[in-house]
Amino acid sequence: MQSIWAVSIYRLAVVGLIALSLLLSPDVSLAQDGGGLVAACEGTSCSACDLADLANNVIKWLIGIMFLLFAVITVVAGFGLV
Repeated sequence: MQSIWAVSIYRLAVVGLIALSLLLSPDVSLAQDGGGLVAACEGTSCSACDLADLANNVIKWLIGIMFLLFAVITVVAGFGLV
């Protein structure tokens, strides 16, 4: 019989691995076709609008990460209640 700590560490490792694989997938990391966080301007062609777009994209990304973290914490807490 396994101890309760071994089971909870195993569950946390599985949930962490799933969350990490979802976080690092190309669609989530925005690694495809220039749709990333950084605005598509070069050199002196950047304007205040590009800076605002960058800030907006960073805020959207942070909200997504916070939602993912909330979901993982909720799942771990749910396993703790079982």
